[in-house]
Amino acid sequence: MSLILSFDIGYASIGWCVLSSGSTQTDPDFLGTGVVTFPTDDCLASKRRDLRRTRRHIRSTRQRIERMKRWLIHRGVLSRADLDKPGHPAPFLLAAAALQGHRTLNAWELWTVLRWYAHNRGYDGNSRWSRDEATDDDTAKEAAAKALMTEKGTGTMAETICACLKLDPAKSNKTISSHLPYKTLNAAYPRAIVQNEVLNLLNKHEGKIPGLDGKTLDLLFTPETLSDDDRDLLKAADIKLPKRYNGGLLFGQLVPRFDNRIISSCPTAAFWNRILTPLNGDGKTSRHQKKLINCLNNTDIFFAPRRGGWWKEESTSSRRKLSHACLVPLRQVQTASWLRSVEL
Repeated sequence: MSLILSFDIGYASIGWCVLSSGSTQTDPDFLGTGVVTFPTDDCLASKRRDLRRTRRHIRSTRQRIERMKRWLIHRGVLSRADLDKPGHPAPFLLAAAALQGHRTLNAWELWTVLRWYAHNRGYDGNSRWSRDEATDDDTAKEAAAKALMTEKGTGTMAETICACLKLDPAKSNKTISSHLPYKTLNAAYPRAIVQNEVLNLLNKHEGKIPGLDGKTLDLLFTPETLSDDDRDLLKAADIKLPKRYNGGLLFGQLVPRFDNRIISSCPTAAFWNRILTPLNGDGKTSRHQKKLINCLNNTDIFFAPRRGGWWKEESTSSRRKLSHACLVPLRQVQTASWLRSVEL
C-alpha cells in the first residue's frame, strides 16, 4: 500500500490529508484528515526578524572586539593576556575623565574604554537601510538622549552618563559606582556625537602610549572606505574583512546586501548622452550621431530621463508606469532645447 500526503498551506493554518492508493483501487481511501491552526500573532515574521537581528548584533559585536584585539596586538599596544582581562567597572567614567583632561589613560584603561564603545557605538538611524528599519521608537530614544544632554549641560555620551549617575569625572579614582540606573533612561545617543567624542579621546592619547601612532588610530576609527593598502595592513594582523565592509574597525559596518541591487545611475549613461545630444558647439549634428539616431529610431525603444542618465525601457508594462512627461520615443528627443529642459 502506498501513501499520499496532501497539504493545504495557508497563512494561518495548514490542512493535511493522508490517503492510501493501491494498484487495483480506482479511488483512494482517506486514512486521516485534519488542520493545524496557528494562534494569533504566532507566525509574524517580525518576531523572527527581531531575534535574527539580536543574534547578528551579538555576533558582529564579538567580531568587532576580536578584530580590535588583533590589531592592537599587531601594533604592539597590548598583549593578548592584557586584552583578555576583565574590564574596568566604570569605563564611561574613565572616558569622561580623559575627555575633561583630569587624567591620561594607560594602555589597558584605554582598551577598556574602547571595548565599552564597541558595545555602545551610538544610534546612526540605520542610515544605510533606513527606508525599512527606522522606527518611531528609535527616533524617540534619540530625542530622549539629546534632551538628557541638554538637561545635564554635556556634549558627550560618557559625560552625560556620569551626570545621570551623579559621578564626578574629576574624582574618578575615588568614587566609581552609583545606585542610580542609566540604562533604563530609554536614550539612544546619536552616532555622530559618539564618533566625535571617541575621535577626541584617541587624539588626546596619540603618541602617549607605545604603538598608538597615527596609523593605528586611523584604522581603528576611519569613517572612510578602506584602501587596498589598509586591507593589506589588516591582513598582516590576521584580520580579513569582507569586500562590502566599510569604515574602520570600531565604527565600520557591512554594507547591506540589497544595496548592490539598487542602480544609482544608468551604467550606459555616458554612451546614451552622447547619442541623445545631437548639437555640437557649432549647432550641427555630427555624422556619427545622425547614423546612430537613425538606426535607433527604427526600433521600438523608449528612453526615460532618470537620475544619473537615460534609462532604457523596452517593456510595454513598464512604460505604462511612467508618466507621459518622462517617457518619449527617441525620435522626439532630437532637439537640444528639450534635452536642456529635462532634469535628470
